[in-house]
Amino acid sequence: MKVFFIGAGPGDAGLITVRGKELLECADTIIYPGSSINAEILEFSNGDKINSWNLNFEGVVAHIIREASKGKTVVKLHSGDPSLFEDTSMYTRTLSEHGIRVEIIPGVSSLSALAASLKIADRTLIVTRPAGEPWRDDYRFESGSIKGLSSHRAAMVIFIGTKHIRDIINAIDHPPDTRVAVVYHASWDDEEIITGTVADIADKVEEIGIRKSAAIFIKPHEQFS
Repeated sequence: MKVFFIGAGPGDAGLITVRGKELLECADTIIYPGSSINAEILEFSNGDKINSWNLNFEGVVAHIIREASKGKTVVKLHSGDPSLFEDTSMYTRTLSEHGIRVEIIPGVSSLSALAASLKIADRTLIVTRPAGEPWRDDYRFESGSIKGLSSHRAAMVIFIGTKHIRDIINAIDHPPDTRVAVVYHASWDDEEIITGTVADIADKVEEIGIRKSAAIFIKPHEQFS
């Protein structure tokens, strides 16, 4: 038995890989996170669709085992790439214990879409996210890793952190006039780019109300185009 973990790409339905699209078209069951997958991508398949947004790890595994044991072609769809900031290794280990193999189909990361939208090209780029589980309502922000990484003064992209943007901005080691951009739904039709500085970006983002599905880009000593 096998399950396919497919990267859907950053959001634009045209940016899924050819291999990913082919597997979606022949899938019997697709398990997907509803709030981060463009509905147009789901239209590639006539298979059964299970929204995993409110399911925990055990719940998703149970669905995969049930569907795969019926001989169905099962796809677990991820936004971006399945291996970046995901628990793919946990799924691989757990599913292997049930005789189910995992094949990973890489996807275009939203990092690439963000870079394209901002027209940036950096030789040194730090990519990170807040420690722990920042999507939880009871999450307590931990500043250590982000503060330490920011001390290198390189360009920096922070995922899964927009909900905690004020804590992040307070933690980073950059001057107040350092340029910052927050990109919401990079590559989607409703993409939105908010630009500012360390001094004012948190105010701007909170005023608009963006709390998820966005990345924070910090660019020392340069304007955005």
